[in-house]
Amino acid sequence: MEVTLSADKATFRVTGGIIDLYVFPGPTPDSVIRQYHSVIGYPAVPPYWALGFHQCRWGYEDTAAVRTVVEEYRKHELPLDTIWSDIDYMDEKKLFTLDPEHYREQDMQEFLSDVHANGQ
Repeated sequence: MEVTLSADKATFRVTGGIIDLYVFPGPTPDSVIRQYHSVIGYPAVPPYWALGFHQCRWGYEDTAAVRTVVEEYRKHELPLDTIWSDIDYMDEKKLFTLDPEHYREQDMQEFLSDVHANGQ
């Protein structure tokens, strides 16, 4: 593509295809952003929990280990909105499964009830 600028115009010369050109005249930076968003749409607001403090690691041996981490955060009055357990909770690394020995469903349900009761 070749672009030629002069005092009153800009010339775009392309070798093939169609060029989609959008001009956002403003006149202020704020209005340029508004005009741009009217073309592409507005960004989604992330869920509230995603904006908080997260703890994640590989190697939590079982539900009790994860529970201990959450309790230690509470004990030391550290903020914690979300805890991630990497792939340790999975049954043979299969998605949407729980390891029946180390992450029993009943233990997980009790743990999650406790976490949710504390606003996490």
